[in-house]
Amino acid sequence: MLEPLKVVIENIPVEAFSPIEFISSLLTPIIAVITILIAYRQYKNDKMRLKHELYEKRIQVYNHFIDYICEIQREGSCISIDSIHRYHNNIFISSFLFDAKIQKYLEVIYQKSISMWNYHVQCYPLNGTPGIPVGPERSRICKEETDLYIWISNQRDESVKLFKEYFSI
Repeated sequence: MLEPLKVVIENIPVEAFSPIEFISSLLTPIIAVITILIAYRQYKNDKMRLKHELYEKRIQVYNHFIDYICEIQREGSCISIDSIHRYHNNIFISSFLFDAKIQKYLEVIYQKSISMWNYHVQCYPLNGTPGIPVGPERSRICKEETDLYIWISNQRDESVKLFKEYFSI
């Protein structure tokens, strides 16, 4: 019966556990914990950087949109086809930054701008020739042009509701 106890006692180390050995045994887990903390901070920083870059791209598209609406408010239906196409080129990236609802909204603005420009050109051709003669057809076209102008001009305030969720930080 004493034999097992003797084996246990003989296996106990004679020399004491030194503080240097103790610290060196803790060093590897401490380094692992510090490495995990650093990796986590890098992850959080990268996530914030991505969110910031996405915000910057979105605000750029929104600013192009607002500039375009202001140009229509300033120029009226006399806006140039080049301005309309420039707007369309500037918002092209929106399909990568916004959901389908915003993309469709920006595309509707573009389509209505083209329609407004077409109505204007029918009444006032670019080559200087007389447009549609005065009468019910010209009145109808002018009313359509005016309605589109008013609708597009009002979109500056309406757009805030749509875009608001994308600009919270």
